[in-house]
Amino acid sequence: QAIGNHPLYPLILTLFLLGVATKSAQFPFHFWLPHAMAAPTPVSAYLHSATMVKAGIFLLGRFFPVLAGTELWFYMVSGMGLVTMLLGAYFALFQHDLKGLLAYSTISHLGLITLLFGLGTPLGEIAAIFHIINHAVFKASLFMAAGIIDHEAGTRDMRKINGLFKYMPHTALLAMVAAGVGLAITRRQDIERAAQSGAIYAVPLPLAPTPTVSLRFACLKRRAEEPVLRAVRAAVASVWAVA
Repeated sequence: QAIGNHPLYPLILTLFLLGVATKSAQFPFHFWLPHAMAAPTPVSAYLHSATMVKAGIFLLGRFFPVLAGTELWFYMVSGMGLVTMLLGAYFALFQHDLKGLLAYSTISHLGLITLLFGLGTPLGEIAAIFHIINHAVFKASLFMAAGIIDHEAGTRDMRKINGLFKYMPHTALLAMVAAGVGLAITRRQDIERAAQSGAIYAVPLPLAPTPTVSLRFACLKRRAEEPVLRAVRAAVASVWAVA
């Protein structure tokens, strides 16, 4: 309370969030993450699911008891997380490279974690910490699946990959389970936490990153993918135009 009432609190929070945003790829500093996928797949899985990009989010969680609980915290942190989550999910729909898709999906999920911290409630904090761990588990699995596909097919371009389920059933099962079941469990936990914390308006928001990875991984056949994505993109563009 004393820190929140201090005259320098807005400056402290702004500088603090600047460090968090640049390290954890939050809007408007999210552009570096998709270009940082040149490392081998196991390295990408380690760095981009559990360690490097989570450093800023970890800092946000550590300082949550000290800086949270003010209106400025709520608007700045949750606003930054909301924009990052929606933009990451939107841009992921237009990616053809598997690693690029996972990169923008990671941006979207980091935004979701920031949004949960931004709610400023104990349950929101618990949900954010849970999602830090859960995201590391299923995103590492997706990166490894992308590496297997790249190794066996010789490309990560989803426009050139057809019918992989027939030839790589175990890899396809791993990818779909990680993209579908893991995310569904996360959404259920996040929705329950948001609802219990009284933030009813935030209940639909955790659903935003879900279709991105699931749709693209489940529709690796080009003929099945393009009509569905055209419809999704048209719907998203309509919503953005109305907004």
